[in-house]
Amino acid sequence: MWAGMMVQEDVAAAWRFLLVNWIALALMSAALALGVALAGFSIELSGLLFSLGFVALYAGFAHANARAARP
Repeated sequence: MWAGMMVQEDVAAAWRFLLVNWIALALMSAALALGVALAGFSIELSGLLFSLGFVALYAGFAHANARAARP
């Protein structure tokens, strides 16, 4: 009886914690987007390509690591 109640309380607490985290993330994202828009920030094509190149490189290493044979 007590174990079932504790599990439900833990699950409810975990969901509340998850919701609070997503709300905080949404507020920070909105603040970042507003700051970028008001500051007139822009990324040039060369910077975008450089950043996407790094992302592709990291993704390639992650994919190769995931496919590597395990001993």
